[in-house]
Amino acid sequence: MEQPVAATNKNLINLNCPSCGGENTQKLSSIHDAGTSHGTTQSVGFVGGRGGGNGFGGMTSSSGTTFSQTSLAKKLAPPKKKMTAKIIFLGVVVTLGTLWTVVIPFIAIPASIYFYRKNKAFNTIEYPKLMEPWLKQYYCHRCENVFIPG
Repeated sequence: MEQPVAATNKNLINLNCPSCGGENTQKLSSIHDAGTSHGTTQSVGFVGGRGGGNGFGGMTSSSGTTFSQTSLAKKLAPPKKKMTAKIIFLGVVVTLGTLWTVVIPFIAIPASIYFYRKNKAFNTIEYPKLMEPWLKQYYCHRCENVFIPG
């Protein structure tokens, strides 16, 4: 007679929901990955017509990026990092766009450096602390409880 897996494997983790006992649970990172998609689009076309007795035509093309996400993937998304490089870029753009004044560059550059350092510290120290539990969390599709199996 075969033994149940739970009786023979002491490392087995109970993934049932601690709130309702539901078995339909899933890791948050899996829900987020399955419910989020990124892509690119490209199209090429021809435009033609007649006007004033003369024909005209030309080629058109376009490209772009797509992003879609289910509401559940959005709801259970991981913590977000804070901007760093974009802040320095913004400070430079503001400074270059306002060289005609003396005050703005002296405010924009130090402010962008301050926020860069602050956000870099968050991304280095706090963000990993927020991501660690998120990577361990599961979601119960029955009662919507989020939990860490234990």
